[in-house]
Amino acid sequence: MMLKYSLRNILRDKKSVIIYIILLITAVVAYIVFPTAAKSAFMSIKKYGFKDTVFIIEKDNLKLAFSRVDEELYQFVRTAPHVKKIGNEPLVSPYLQMSSVFGNQFLMLRGITDNFYKIRGKTFKIVHGRNLKDKYDILLGYLASKRLAKHYKVGDILSLENRKWKVVGIFKAKGDPAESGALVRMEDFKEVSARGTYSYIEIKADSPENIPKLTGYVNMAFGMLHDEFPDAPAIMALPEKQYWGKLAQMFKMAILVSKTKAIVVVICMLLFIMNISHSSFMKRTNEIRILSNCGVSKLGILSSMLFEIFIVSIVAGILGGVVAVACSGMTVNLQLATILLKIEWSAILKGMILAIIFGFCGTILPILYLTFSHHQRLKD
Repeated sequence: MMLKYSLRNILRDKKSVIIYIILLITAVVAYIVFPTAAKSAFMSIKKYGFKDTVFIIEKDNLKLAFSRVDEELYQFVRTAPHVKKIGNEPLVSPYLQMSSVFGNQFLMLRGITDNFYKIRGKTFKIVHGRNLKDKYDILLGYLASKRLAKHYKVGDILSLENRKWKVVGIFKAKGDPAESGALVRMEDFKEVSARGTYSYIEIKADSPENIPKLTGYVNMAFGMLHDEFPDAPAIMALPEKQYWGKLAQMFKMAILVSKTKAIVVVICMLLFIMNISHSSFMKRTNEIRILSNCGVSKLGILSSMLFEIFIVSIVAGILGGVVAVACSGMTVNLQLATILLKIEWSAILKGMILAIIFGFCGTILPILYLTFSHHQRLKD
């Protein structure tokens, strides 16, 4: 009888149940998506880079867009030992990089030379269009093209840095943040940026085992150069994997912030649920009086209400999990790069568990108050 009574209450108070489900879905989605996005960013950035490459950047400046490396150093590092070569060409690539304002977003813009393609090798692939060739050509990264409000394609025109750029290709670059930005010719970048230095230089080592020897040699030379010219910016060589590992540590705080945001959303939803539940349960005062007079115990009434919460929470949890999974594949724009959000189907099971926990936390006080505080008075 009490089971039928619980199911009838769910179907009868549709408005409160719908609001309750929406609040639980919001809590579940926030608790799954926010921390997952930050964690995905951390893992993606940590995996960036090649094991056999070295960055030449301004010392203690991990933001590549603000790093400055004199062009003369480019010729020096080309002659360093343990630099990989193709024929007689050392695989050393200079870059100019900055964040360009594009509408209400930022687009990471990178000036490159032909050695960029040689260093990237098979990890870089133009999926539509061609390489940079003519003045004001621009290559858009696949993730950048997905993130921008308009899905740009080959032949479209972009307005950046007071110039009109022609999209000549869309590229993918596995494990490279370049995919979330755009590439232009070095000479075009120098023209629009008016910079006389590079942002950083990338060196491909002849073997991952020789990375310590290469970085040691370059850092020793840069140290001696800085001792001779102390007013010049200090430059350092850093293995690329180590560089991205340091940047990834910044996102440990981002994970904590995201979890805090999720908890704040959950607490707000629980307060709303508590208010809705109290109003909904208080409407049953007469019913509880009748049940009490018919000999139904406090435990029976409590179990009936908890069963209602359990059923509705399962429904909300499944829906919340489905919504969270539907967010998978969305682009998440970060300061360093753009990532694709990945949420597994197991989020549906997680959503059910979370919804049950949140549901009981949000309703247990109103239920206990109504059941135990009013039971004897209602019976009288």
